[in-house]
Amino acid sequence: MRNVLSDTEFYILQYLWSLETPTTFAEILVHFTEEGKTWKKQTVNTFLSRMIQKGYLKSDKTKGPRAVYLPVFTKKEFHEKYAKDVVEGSYDNSILEFVRAYTAGHKLDKTEKAELSAYIQDL
Repeated sequence: MRNVLSDTEFYILQYLWSLETPTTFAEILVHFTEEGKTWKKQTVNTFLSRMIQKGYLKSDKTKGPRAVYLPVFTKKEFHEKYAKDVVEGSYDNSILEFVRAYTAGHKLDKTEKAELSAYIQDL
């Protein structure tokens, strides 16, 4: 996951996850037009092409005359890989250092502490 998604690419990926089924270029364009985006066809095509090149999206033309687009990773898989990359790349592969950095700017409430403690004990 070294190929970082732009905010717009991530936004498109979130939409595709919400569908849970492959979708066509036309359906993607219509959705974002209805959301008020004024993207041209070429703009959407560029985003989709880049997402394919980065390994986050795939295009399938085997089920009909039009290509359908679908995410390579589920939302859960994406977040797991992203979290792993962050910990490995920024915290020397130390979960403890990540938690220390995170909690330095975010005080855990009692519920969060209990949930984190229970999670660690279950490992």
